[in-house]
Amino acid sequence: MVLSADVLTGVNMLFVAFILWVIAGNLRGKVGGKETAFLCILVGSLNAVTALYLLIAGQNALGFGAFLLFAFTYFYFAMDILSNADTYTGLGNYALGVAITTIPFFVVYLGIDTIQAIVWLVWGQLWFMFYLANGLKKNVLKFMIVDTYIVAIINFVVAICHHMFNYF
Repeated sequence: MVLSADVLTGVNMLFVAFILWVIAGNLRGKVGGKETAFLCILVGSLNAVTALYLLIAGQNALGFGAFLLFAFTYFYFAMDILSNADTYTGLGNYALGVAITTIPFFVVYLGIDTIQAIVWLVWGQLWFMFYLANGLKKNVLKFMIVDTYIVAIINFVVAICHHMFNYF
């Protein structure tokens, strides 16, 4: 039996919401680095396993690519924390690549699922914020923290209401 990609997306989005909330707390200095890194590794692993499942069992290359964008983001963030990276410029530049990649995902999802298409725009702008903060070293931390909390809430609501229980 192949699990629904929609339900898998919802479960992953739920955990993405949780990790975004923790990352925002970490950026505020309210959550420790090691515990943030640990949860990033867990959520990254969940996304990587889901990606492989969608590719092998569901033959869903689009889902495979999407979930790997998230998995690698969380793995990269965790490794920067755990290695005491002096800059996060590599993560920032990776985030730029992902932000650009969200544009075709937005376009593709416009024809499939309008709500998910909008979520891709939301994710894209958050990845772009991480590029500005880490890749270009712009002083956007306060905005990025609020933005991360907002994206976490959006992820949570869409995961529960749209993907898992189909309320909208």
